[in-house]
Amino acid sequence: MTFYTDIDRLERHLKELSPADAGVIDAYIRAARLFTGCDLMGMPMAGPGDMLKMGRVSRP
Repeated sequence: MTFYTDIDRLERHLKELSPADAGVIDAYIRAARLFTGCDLMGMPMAGPGDMLKMGRVSRP
């Protein structure tokens, strides 16, 4: 199993494996990019205001 930390590289790899699934891969990568601005480790300690800020920051 391969794990990628570079979303662009992951996208290229998935499309190499299955070009026919490009539409689904695009949607998956778009959703993954929403989390790039979130501090997932800090979420358990965040208050409601912090959670709203994270949501705003993570939107493209």
